[in-house]
Amino acid sequence: MRTPLRRYAPRVPRVLLTLGGIAAFVALLWWAVWAEAATTCEACMVWEGRRACGSVAASSRDLAAARAISQACSKISGGVTGGLACERATPERLQCRER
Repeated sequence: MRTPLRRYAPRVPRVLLTLGGIAAFVALLWWAVWAEAATTCEACMVWEGRRACGSVAASSRDLAAARAISQACSKISGGVTGGLACERATPERLQCRER
Protein backbone atom coordinates (compact mmCIF):
# COMPACT_ATOMS: atom_id res chain seq x y z
CA MET A 1 0.00 0.00 0.00
CA ARG A 2 1.35 3.40 -0.99
CA THR A 3 1.17 6.28 1.41
CA PRO A 4 -0.02 9.64 0.03
CA LEU A 5 3.36 11.24 0.73
CA ARG A 6 5.24 8.54 -1.18
CA ARG A 7 2.95 8.88 -4.18
CA TYR A 8 3.93 12.56 -4.65
CA ALA A 9 7.56 12.22 -3.55
CA PRO A 10 9.04 11.80 -7.08
CA ARG A 11 7.31 15.00 -8.23
CA VAL A 12 8.65 17.23 -5.43
CA PRO A 13 12.27 17.48 -6.69
CA ARG A 14 11.05 18.14 -10.23
CA VAL A 15 8.74 20.93 -9.05
CA LEU A 16 11.46 22.49 -6.88
CA LEU A 17 13.95 22.29 -9.73
CA THR A 18 11.47 23.95 -12.10
CA LEU A 19 10.70 26.75 -9.63
CA GLY A 20 14.43 27.25 -9.02
CA GLY A 21 15.05 27.46 -12.76
CA ILE A 22 12.30 30.04 -13.21
CA ALA A 23 13.65 32.12 -10.32
CA ALA A 24 17.18 31.96 -11.76
CA PHE A 25 15.91 33.03 -15.19
CA VAL A 26 14.02 36.01 -13.74
CA ALA A 27 17.08 37.04 -11.69
CA LEU A 28 19.34 36.80 -14.75
CA LEU A 29 16.89 38.82 -16.84
CA TRP A 30 16.63 41.51 -14.15
CA TRP A 31 20.42 41.70 -13.84
CA ALA A 32 20.94 41.89 -17.62
CA VAL A 33 18.50 44.77 -17.94
CA TRP A 34 19.60 46.84 -14.95
CA ALA A 35 23.34 46.09 -14.83
CA GLU A 36 23.88 47.96 -18.09
CA ALA A 37 21.69 50.90 -17.14
CA ALA A 38 24.28 53.10 -15.42
CA THR A 39 22.84 56.44 -16.59
CA THR A 40 19.27 57.67 -16.89
CA CYS A 41 18.42 60.66 -19.08
CA GLU A 42 15.18 62.54 -19.63
CA ALA A 43 14.87 64.72 -22.72
CA CYS A 44 12.05 67.07 -23.65
CA MET A 45 11.74 68.15 -27.28
CA VAL A 46 9.61 70.74 -29.04
CA TRP A 47 8.99 70.13 -32.73
CA GLU A 48 6.54 71.99 -34.96
CA GLY A 49 4.57 73.24 -31.97
CA ARG A 50 4.31 69.85 -30.24
CA ARG A 51 6.12 68.90 -27.05
CA ALA A 52 7.06 65.48 -25.67
CA CYS A 53 9.47 64.01 -23.16
CA GLY A 54 11.24 60.67 -23.08
CA SER A 55 13.23 58.90 -20.36
CA VAL A 56 15.80 56.18 -21.07
CA ALA A 57 18.46 54.25 -19.12
CA ALA A 58 21.66 53.16 -20.88
CA SER A 59 25.29 52.27 -20.25
CA SER A 60 26.69 55.74 -21.00
CA ARG A 61 25.50 59.32 -20.78
CA ASP A 62 25.82 59.96 -24.52
CA LEU A 63 23.85 56.85 -25.42
CA ALA A 64 21.13 57.56 -22.86
CA ALA A 65 20.79 61.18 -24.05
CA ALA A 66 20.57 60.16 -27.72
CA ARG A 67 17.96 57.49 -26.99
CA ALA A 68 15.89 59.84 -24.81
CA ILE A 69 15.88 62.47 -27.56
CA SER A 70 14.93 59.82 -30.13
CA GLN A 71 12.12 58.55 -27.91
CA ALA A 72 10.71 62.05 -27.39
CA CYS A 73 10.93 62.83 -31.12
CA SER A 74 9.19 59.60 -32.07
CA LYS A 75 6.14 60.75 -30.11
CA ILE A 76 5.80 64.11 -31.89
CA SER A 77 7.28 63.71 -35.36
CA GLY A 78 5.20 62.76 -38.36
CA GLY A 79 7.47 60.03 -39.69
CA VAL A 80 11.08 59.21 -40.45
CA THR A 81 12.01 62.52 -42.07
CA GLY A 82 10.42 64.57 -39.30
CA GLY A 83 11.94 62.33 -36.66
CA LEU A 84 15.45 62.75 -38.04
CA ALA A 85 15.03 66.53 -38.22
CA CYS A 86 13.64 66.61 -34.68
CA GLU A 87 16.58 64.58 -33.35
CA ARG A 88 19.01 67.17 -34.76
CA ALA A 89 17.26 69.97 -32.85
CA THR A 90 18.44 71.14 -29.43
CA PRO A 91 16.45 69.59 -26.56
CA GLU A 92 14.27 71.93 -24.55
CA ARG A 93 15.42 70.08 -21.46
CA LEU A 94 17.99 67.32 -20.98
CA GLN A 95 18.67 65.93 -17.51
CA CYS A 96 20.93 62.95 -16.88
CA ARG A 97 21.86 61.24 -13.65
CA GLU A 98 24.31 58.45 -12.87
CA ARG A 99 23.18 55.45 -10.85
